[in-house]
Amino acid sequence: MKRHSNNHELRAVIFALEIGRDAEFAVSGAAFMMPLVDKSVIQHVIESVVRCDVTHIDVVVASDTDAVHAIINKHLSWGIRIEVHCPADVQRPYAMLRRFAAGCTSATGRLLLVHADRVCPGLPVGQFDNSSGPLVFMHNDDWTGTALLMQKDVVANYRLNT
Repeated sequence: MKRHSNNHELRAVIFALEIGRDAEFAVSGAAFMMPLVDKSVIQHVIESVVRCDVTHIDVVVASDTDAVHAIINKHLSWGIRIEVHCPADVQRPYAMLRRFAAGCTSATGRLLLVHADRVCPGLPVGQFDNSSGPLVFMHNDDWTGTALLMQKDVVANYRLNT
C-alpha cells in the first residue's frame, strides 16, 4: 500500500455529480464526461489524483455510471483500488464521506475531496504531509473543488445533513 513520507494514508473521494445543473446543460451531458484534449475530464481528474500517491479512490457518481466504469476498466494500469459508488440520496451525496473516512486503515488518514467537473491545476502534494488540519485549494481566489480533510475530523464531526 502506498503511503506518504510521514505514513499518512491518503484516500481520494471524487464526486462526479450533476446536481443542481441547469436542465439545458444536463441534456448535453455530464461535465465530467466532456472531452478535454484527448481524454474525458474525469479521466484527467483521476490521473491527477493518482499522481498524488493515493492509496484508494472512491468515485461517487449519480449518472453515467457505466461510462465511468468503462474508463476505470480501460485504465486498470493505474495500479490502485478504484471503486464506483452511487449515493442513496443524490441530493446528499456527501453523506458517504463518513463511511469512506471510517474505511481508512490509519487514524491519521486523510481524504482528498475532489469534484470531477473541475480540474485543480497542479495539486500541491508537498502540502499534504505538512498539514495538521483541513486544506482548501484555491486558484485565482476561487475554490477549485478540491480539499484535504483529516479522517478523524470527518468521522468525529461530520454531520449527515451537511
